[in-house]
Amino acid sequence: GGIVITEGDLLAGGERLLGDLEALVGAAAAAGYFLIGRKVRRTVSNLSYIAVVYVGSAIVMAFPVAFAGTQVTGFTSNTYLLIILVTLVPQLAGHSSLNWALGHLSATLVAVAVMAEPVGAIILAWAILGEAPPINSVAGGALVVAGVYFAFRRPGADLAEP
Repeated sequence: GGIVITEGDLLAGGERLLGDLEALVGAAAAAGYFLIGRKVRRTVSNLSYIAVVYVGSAIVMAFPVAFAGTQVTGFTSNTYLLIILVTLVPQLAGHSSLNWALGHLSATLVAVAVMAEPVGAIILAWAILGEAPPINSVAGGALVVAGVYFAFRRPGADLAEP
């Protein structure tokens, strides 16, 4: 699925290809995060784990924001509402669920499940923003979702590591 999506982006070039490269780097970082998280979550509660990870991430991200002089105040009420929603839904609900899953499932299956996240983002962008995806994204996304489904449904799937 990823190859099908990238193939179309190779032909288009430019920003879409840069986005694919950024996604590849993000995937490598996520793989490391899941492997570390799986090991730590064996002995640390989900609440303790996410408290350290989220606070640590906020502190780390404060430096580039301050260094770049990025505006962090003076937004409209609607913008602050959207910031709160982005914090509550994808971060607290979504990422906290992934961190919970690391304590109960293999890191491999958690990482495979996350592959469906960009497909969901494409669907939301299409439904909410009216941004129709290119055909290669639709075809590749369908393959990704099928792959995630079969990874979880295959007989003898290792749902929990020993």
